[in-house]
Amino acid sequence: MPKGELQRPIRTASVPRESLWQTLVKQGAAPIIAGFLGAIGGIVAAKSTEESTERKLFLELRIKHADETAKHFGKYVEAQLRLKIMCDNRDAERAGDKALEASGHVTEAQRTKNLDIYDMRQKAIDKVAVEERRPARDGLAGEFGVLRLYFRPQVTTKVNEFVKWEHQYRSALCGNLPESQEWIEYEAGILDLIRSEIIPAGTAGNRRWYQLWSKVI
Repeated sequence: MPKGELQRPIRTASVPRESLWQTLVKQGAAPIIAGFLGAIGGIVAAKSTEESTERKLFLELRIKHADETAKHFGKYVEAQLRLKIMCDNRDAERAGDKALEASGHVTEAQRTKNLDIYDMRQKAIDKVAVEERRPARDGLAGEFGVLRLYFRPQVTTKVNEFVKWEHQYRSALCGNLPESQEWIEYEAGILDLIRSEIIPAGTAGNRRWYQLWSKVI
């Protein structure tokens, strides 16, 4: 090489670089990688299935206890309303008897009969209070406790409000029972909140559930 002439770099042919995947395929590792990816996919699918199953079970528990709450609530309110009607009828009947007795147009035998009828009415009232209202109240109290586990604070707040109000009437008899409308409003308010959590408004897929649940309340 003449003095002072720069040496040119020697060019070599460009060799395309293989990807890691191509290299592994050539080395027979593809089945191993495919198996590995399949295992990962299986784990993800299993996790997704597990979460889906858990959500389904959670919804089923919600529906179950919503149904039980509606059943006990209906029986309890029905017993309270029935007691109210029985008390009002008994008191109206007794007021009429007293008015006749005061007028002097009632014999002693009739007065005794009126008192016997009054006692019979009271025994019927006591029977409803013990055999219908008390078991329904106990069942409802148990479901209220479960609602605190499966439903949002909006439901439990309304339940706590009702329990605080209802406490003064759970053993009340004639003369101390509230008006029927108050029971009906509390029952409807609580069940509406429960239903809204199970069946969101406007969910077409749950329309049949909504219709069935509407029949409950």
